[in-house]
Amino acid sequence: MLWAIVALAVGELLVVHLLVSLRWPALAWPLFGLTAASILWLVFWIRSLRSHPHRLDGDELLLSTGSLRTLRIPLAAIDLVATGWGPGEHNGRGAINTVPLAHPNRLLRLKAPLTVRKAEYDRVALRIDDAEPFDAAMAKLGIPVR
Repeated sequence: MLWAIVALAVGELLVVHLLVSLRWPALAWPLFGLTAASILWLVFWIRSLRSHPHRLDGDELLLSTGSLRTLRIPLAAIDLVATGWGPGEHNGRGAINTVPLAHPNRLLRLKAPLTVRKAEYDRVALRIDDAEPFDAAMAKLGIPVR
């Protein structure tokens, strides 16, 4: 999905450069450079999703959104790992969604609100590619999975 966005951005870069260069040639190259830099940043970010996975680190669960952000959640703060939830619960008030451009498949319900950038969250939505080992690891740590 994310690579499709890169392909669309490259197509847009070529079309916009052509159209802008016909009308405003002085603006075409700076716009080209800005768009090319944005595409390059997007490619590096997509690649960072693989090199910055979610992981258990001691007594914390580190949820990574590539190189953009890593959310540290103490394991003691997790009340439940939900495999199903009501509509809007993963992105409503009090929830933080760590999933770019997809639907989460796990929702962490926290015992007490977690403060992130001056906001409090009691639910954290995430997407796990291979959910069964994650669920097993959480259950092994005594965190219920339902």
